[in-house]
Amino acid sequence: MRRTILLLLLSALAIAAKPKLKEVFDPQSVPLATYPWPEWRKLSKKMRLETRGIDPDAWETPPPDKLTPEEEEEKKKREEEEAKKTPEQRDQERQRRINAPGPRDRYAGFRFAERLKNKQGRFDRMVEGLPPSSIAGLIKKLNQIDKLGAKFDKVIGEVTESFLKSKEQLDRTRQQQIDRHMKKHGKPPAQVMVSRSLLQAYERDRRRLQLMLSVQESERQFHRWVLRRFAEMIEDLPEGERGKPYAALAAGFKGKDWRQRLRCAAILGYMRDERAHAIFDAALTAEADAYMLAELIRIRALRRPEGIHELLAARLLDERWQVRAAVIAELGRLPKKESIEMLIARLAKEEGRLKDDIADALEALTLKKFDADPEPWQAWWKKAKPTWKPPEKKRMADGALAVKEGGEGRSVAFYGIRTHAKRIVFCLDVSGSMGMPLDGEGGKKKPRIETARQEMLRALRLLPEDAVFTIVAYHSTVAVWKKKLAKATPANKKSASRWIEKLQPAASTNIYDALVKSLQLAGATSGKRGDQAVTIFFMTDGVPTDGRVVDPAQILAEITERNRRIGVVIHTVGVSKEQNGVFLLNLARANGGRYAARK
Repeated sequence: MRRTILLLLLSALAIAAKPKLKEVFDPQSVPLATYPWPEWRKLSKKMRLETRGIDPDAWETPPPDKLTPEEEEEKKKREEEEAKKTPEQRDQERQRRINAPGPRDRYAGFRFAERLKNKQGRFDRMVEGLPPSSIAGLIKKLNQIDKLGAKFDKVIGEVTESFLKSKEQLDRTRQQQIDRHMKKHGKPPAQVMVSRSLLQAYERDRRRLQLMLSVQESERQFHRWVLRRFAEMIEDLPEGERGKPYAALAAGFKGKDWRQRLRCAAILGYMRDERAHAIFDAALTAEADAYMLAELIRIRALRRPEGIHELLAARLLDERWQVRAAVIAELGRLPKKESIEMLIARLAKEEGRLKDDIADALEALTLKKFDADPEPWQAWWKKAKPTWKPPEKKRMADGALAVKEGGEGRSVAFYGIRTHAKRIVFCLDVSGSMGMPLDGEGGKKKPRIETARQEMLRALRLLPEDAVFTIVAYHSTVAVWKKKLAKATPANKKSASRWIEKLQPAASTNIYDALVKSLQLAGATSGKRGDQAVTIFFMTDGVPTDGRVVDPAQILAEITERNRRIGVVIHTVGVSKEQNGVFLLNLARANGGRYAARK
C-alpha cells in the first residue's frame, strides 16, 4: 500500500514538472519523451515524411479508394450475412479460426518433412554396402517397428487422457454457466465465458495431441519408405547373393504376427524378380486369415496386374465376405471385359453390401446405371460385349461415386444413398448449427435437425427384420443408442425412434471422436469379426471444431488407417453450405463409400 501511494506521488510530481510545449516543436530544445501522445504522433509522422524527402506542409492524406458498384454490393451482402448469423454460428467461426493452422503449425509440418528426409539419409548411410546376411538380419528385425509403435501408442494414450480431462473440465464449466443463465433468464446465453487458464490448458493439450499424431504419421511414412528401400537393396544384389534375403522374407510369412507378414508382402510387392513373385504367390495361396488375404490380393493387383483375373476368379468363390469384397473392389479398377463378365455373373448370387459393391464397380467401369438388378446388366452386356471399350472419361472408380437417382431396389436409403447392407451404424451430427434452417420441400425452410430426424426415421422403417443396427449422435461429446448392434425388430425401431426424437442441437462439432466410436461399434477395433457392421452412414453439417483432432487431413489419415484392414464402407452426407465437401468426398473415397451433398 505504501509503495502504491509513493508511486502515485512521484507520478504527480513528474507531471507538474513537465515543461510547456512550444508552438513550434523543436526536437533539439524539448526532449521527445515530454511530448503528449497525440503531438508525438504528429511529430513522428512529420519526421517520417522528411526522411522520405516529402514536404510535410504540402502533404495531404490521400482519400480512400472508392469501391466499384460490384464491390459495394458484395460488401453490403457480407454485412447482411453477418447480421443474420446467430451467436452459435459466430462462436463456431471463432473456434474454426482458433483451430486453423497457424505459422507454428506450418513450421511443425516443415520440421516433420525435414525430419523424415534426415531419417531417410541416415538409413541409407547405415545400410550402404551391407552384405546379404546383414540385410536378411535386418528383415528379421522388422518387428522392432511394432515395439516402437507400441511405446509411441502408449505416449499418445497418455496425452489423449490429459486432453480429455481438460476438455471435460472446460465442458463442465461451460454447461454450469449455461444452466445458471437458463435458470435466471429462461434462455441460453449469447456467449459463454470461461477462465483463460482453462482455455490455455485445453489448447495446450490439444496441440500436444495434434503434434504427437503428426509425428506418428511421419513415422508411418518412414516405415513405408523403409520397406520400399529394402526391395531396392535386394534387387541391387547380384543374382547369386539374394538367397538369404529371400529366405528371410519366406520365413516372415510363416510367423503368427499379421503385421510381419504384411511387411514381407509389401517388400515383395515392390520387387520385379520372378523368384520374389513365386514367394509372394505361395504365401497368397497358403494364407488363411481373411483380412490378410484381402490385403495380399490388393497388393498383387496393384503391383502385378498380369494374369490377375485367374486369381480373382478363384477368390471370388471364397466363402468369406471380406475376401470377396476385396476381389470386387479390384475388378472395379480393371477396365477389361473379363472384369465386367465376372461381376455380372456374380451379381445374382450376392446379397447385402456386396450386391451394392458389384453395382458400384460395374457403374465405375461402364458409366451405366442399372443399380443392383442383374437382368438389365445381362441384357445390356449381351448387346455391348462385341464392341465394348473402356469409356474415355475419367473412371469414376478413381473417386467416391455420386448418389444415384435410382436404386429403389436397395433395402435402406439415407439422404438418397441406398444400400442392401444389413449391418449398419448411423452417425448423426447434433451440434448447435443443426438448429439452423435448411431448404425443404416446396421452398419451405425447416431446421436441419428436423430433416435429419425424418431421414433417420425413414431409414429405420426400411430396415428389414433380419438387419442389425445402432445409432451414434455427436456434438462436442458422443452419445450412443445401443453399445452393440441390435436387431431391427419393431420394438427396437420404436426405441430408436424415441431416442432420435429427444436429440436436440447443442455445442460444437467433434467429428473425429464420432468416427472412432462408429468404427468401434462396427467391430473394426474389437476383434469380434463375426459381429461387425459392414456400412457406416456419417452425416454432418459443418467442419470439425472440437475433439482430439480437428485438422481434416489428420482425421482422414487416422480413420482410413484404422479402417484399412477391416474394410467397413463409410458413406458421407453433408447438409449445409458450411460443410467441408472435399473432406467428406475424400473420406468416402478412401473407405469405399458414396458422398451426398444437401445445400
